[in-house]
Amino acid sequence: LLNALKRAKSQDEYKIIFEETTPYQGDIEKQYFAHWLRIEEEQEFKEFLGLLARIRGPIPMNWVAQWVEKSLLEKLEKVWGQYFMSDSMGRWEFFHNSFKIFLEEKTADNLPGLTSVQINQQYHLELAQKYKGSDGPWKWETLYHFYKTEDHEKVLEIAQYDWFKEQVEAFRPIDAIETDVRLAVKSAGVLLDAVALLRLTLVGASLQQRTNVLADTEL
Repeated sequence: LLNALKRAKSQDEYKIIFEETTPYQGDIEKQYFAHWLRIEEEQEFKEFLGLLARIRGPIPMNWVAQWVEKSLLEKLEKVWGQYFMSDSMGRWEFFHNSFKIFLEEKTADNLPGLTSVQINQQYHLELAQKYKGSDGPWKWETLYHFYKTEDHEKVLEIAQYDWFKEQVEAFRPIDAIETDVRLAVKSAGVLLDAVALLRLTLVGASLQQRTNVLADTEL
């Protein structure tokens, strides 16, 4: 409620918030569901929420604004804004992980001919394609989302030495790079690709060596 009131811009908006807010009765999902009912028939907006819920880490809203309709951003702020926090870089984060999980589940409900797993992978594929066409640092999320689609061949196609070298030179945090290397190693394991596994092991060792050098420098 406090977050919603902070975002209100007029007395009329204050009044609407107080009239429409579901009293908290110990079950936060009831509040989520009350808001969900307001947009349940709006397929385009639901799909937008499904994409946001699957973005890894803070949501870069300046990147999102490059590909989504302005009307959806306005609705997001009006209907769901209270469930997000923003930082000094303009990124949004879910105020609680339970809300992110709620959206992931509601936007992946089974449909005729599609399981929740398939729907989830479709969302990640769309994100992978959006990130792939972006500039760094956003494009570096491509590998993660292809991994979530279980397209392991695509993951290994991306996970080349130059892919990670570029990130190091752009000062992406080493631990973030290592996380993606580990995902690629898992893909190599699924495909039983010994060559890729060796290549990624060497990349991982190189990153670890760089981490040790940085640690020694700080000391």
